[in-house]
Amino acid sequence: MMLSPPAPHAPWTAAPQYQKEFSDVKAPRDGSFNKPAVDKHWLLRQPANPMVSSSVDFLDDVYRKRWQTLLSVDDMVEQLVKKLNDTKQLNNTYIFYTSDNGYHTGQFSLPIGGRQLYEFDIRIPLMDAYNNTYACVRTLVGHNLQYCEFADNESFVEVYNLTSDASQLENIVKKVDPALLQAMNQQLIKLQSCA
Repeated sequence: MMLSPPAPHAPWTAAPQYQKEFSDVKAPRDGSFNKPAVDKHWLLRQPANPMVSSSVDFLDDVYRKRWQTLLSVDDMVEQLVKKLNDTKQLNNTYIFYTSDNGYHTGQFSLPIGGRQLYEFDIRIPLMDAYNNTYACVRTLVGHNLQYCEFADNESFVEVYNLTSDASQLENIVKKVDPALLQAMNQQLIKLQSCA
């Protein structure tokens, strides 16, 4: 079975009970947010920079509404898991979460969308929620590492250098710079909260 809800795509109409959630959430202000695309393709050089405040407000509103629509997806997944559990099929089922594309909300002053070649548009989450046992994130910037956290009573962490250890034979978690581990943990938290 495959479920493909339209959320968080437009028109971003959240269920009534969720329309006031995330009132303080704003679109991420990462390094490329509201920056000029000086050395980029001409399509990226088109948006006005800096963005006017009404554009930034619009981006924040869209970002917030997208999160609100995802609460209904959470409800749907909860009902599905309950049904699988009630019919004794949960342990015989794999659940994957993914998306069709990334999404920009103000990066290089671009309005909303997901059609550019940059990481914010092409990177998509892929999580296996089989029994909710683990979640992973991979980085290709500076390293080719896979970082995984297990949601169990050990809170075990595994890290693999996929360049030198494609077979994932050596867990290098104790050899990796703690600052990098922290950064990957934060990236994983972000991915889990927005997918």
